[in-house]
Amino acid sequence: MVWLSSTSNLNIGLFFDEGGVLFLSVVLIITGSIVFYCEWYMGDEVFKRRFFFLVMSFVGSMAGLILIPNLVTLLIGWDGLGVTSFLLVVYYQSRSSMGAGMITALTNRIGDVLILVCSGYLALEGTWMVYEFVLVSEYSLLGLGIIIASMTKSAQLPFSAWLPEAMAAPTPVSALVHSSTLVTAGVYLVYRCKDILFANNVDFSPYTFLSLLTVILAGGAAIVEVDLKKIVAYSTLSQLGVMFFSLSIGYVGMALFHLCVHALFKALLFMTVGVVIHSSSGCQDLRSLGHGWKKYPVSMVCMEVSMWSLCGLPFMSGFYSKDYIIEMGILSEQSFVLHFLLLVGLVLTFWYSIRFSSLVSLGLTESLFCQVWQDESSYVKMAYLSLLIGAVVAGWALGEIVQGFKGGLEVTGEDKILILLMGGLALYMYQISFFFWHKDIKSKVVYFFGSMWGLKFMSGQWLGGLGLSYSDVVYRVIEKGWLEKVGPEGVNELFGRFGGVNSWVQGYHFFRLFMVFLIVMVGILFVVGLVI
Repeated sequence: MVWLSSTSNLNIGLFFDEGGVLFLSVVLIITGSIVFYCEWYMGDEVFKRRFFFLVMSFVGSMAGLILIPNLVTLLIGWDGLGVTSFLLVVYYQSRSSMGAGMITALTNRIGDVLILVCSGYLALEGTWMVYEFVLVSEYSLLGLGIIIASMTKSAQLPFSAWLPEAMAAPTPVSALVHSSTLVTAGVYLVYRCKDILFANNVDFSPYTFLSLLTVILAGGAAIVEVDLKKIVAYSTLSQLGVMFFSLSIGYVGMALFHLCVHALFKALLFMTVGVVIHSSSGCQDLRSLGHGWKKYPVSMVCMEVSMWSLCGLPFMSGFYSKDYIIEMGILSEQSFVLHFLLLVGLVLTFWYSIRFSSLVSLGLTESLFCQVWQDESSYVKMAYLSLLIGAVVAGWALGEIVQGFKGGLEVTGEDKILILLMGGLALYMYQISFFFWHKDIKSKVVYFFGSMWGLKFMSGQWLGGLGLSYSDVVYRVIEKGWLEKVGPEGVNELFGRFGGVNSWVQGYHFFRLFMVFLIVMVGILFVVGLVI
């Protein structure tokens, strides 16, 4: 079904296909749950109307991105996501939120520029349609631009630093923006442009390696992080790496499948984290939280279901999508290094999930807990309902209903046992990490993984420091150098000298100059008369 209206040579269209409608339905379900959740979480917010306006603008931008098949007009949704996400991240107007918003905006601007460049390439084809379109010619840089633009939006290496920093936004924003909308826009762009990418014979092997590195990077950071929301952000980053891995090995439909399933249980996980934070006087330190089963049992049940689905345990939604992608990765003709990285990423996912669940739910720490008792609101329970059902049965339902989502490959028993062994290995490593790590070694490991292998420093402090150093050089050399001499200071000096000469001329030296002028003129006339 296509709706078109045209006022110029550029058509604006909405395309309703199976994948787009499915994804949009998931976004709207999550949005409805977030609206109920905000009635409780943002109940004492002074500017609640402004907040809801920004959220609805964000959802509208995402709907435009999903339904518009034209790469030029798709920028309406793409840029709308960037602008509204910046406003939502800086909503609290603090120094930290402003820094996080700037990193988010600047990283996303790279993708915006690349989309404009790709639009220029498609102009050579006489159309900007990206759905079921076969190019007349091959453009080597077109596929590269689309993929890198999607990597910036979905925080793949080396553009991963902005995602954990964006957790400065309110928790309902994180539940919507960082589960099913902004971060998944890059994955959906590749899904929408798959025909163009395959027509250009794009080599996906580098992106396979980068996606697995993203999974390991996020998993390593999550096992040492103590901020509750950032751990969930790292888990989102890890799952985005799984989706890009599925795209890079050619299973585009399964990437969309995991995108929809992940959006449901990750939004539920963010909401339960928000309940923990809100009920603990804003405390986000994992070391100061615990005994969640006693304080908010309904939220803890939903949290555990979300974590089980995140790990891909049987009978959960994530089992039908994530495990299938892992099995396809094992069966694909990839190198041993990529298979090893895939299994390491699986171990890290189990590891940080076990750590997260045990510390928040059971409180297996020696720290004092933030004991603030608060009954769970009925609004929160209503918001949980649809997402909880989706986290349990969405994988099975979509696999049965949607054509192309049901798997047709089978792995051997050894591969099944190998995947289970990874979970047991993660549990063992989590236990020994408490007892056998030397303090100095542990501090170095924590710093290395917590800084995302130094990516935070390079993306934020290093680039910011480099920019400040360059601006200082520009200020001293240009602003206070030749530009100042030619500009204001030079003009002031020139007029000063001219004024001095004018004062001297109009003073008592004027008569002498006049006499000299007359003598020179008489001399010139005398010489001319002799010549004639």
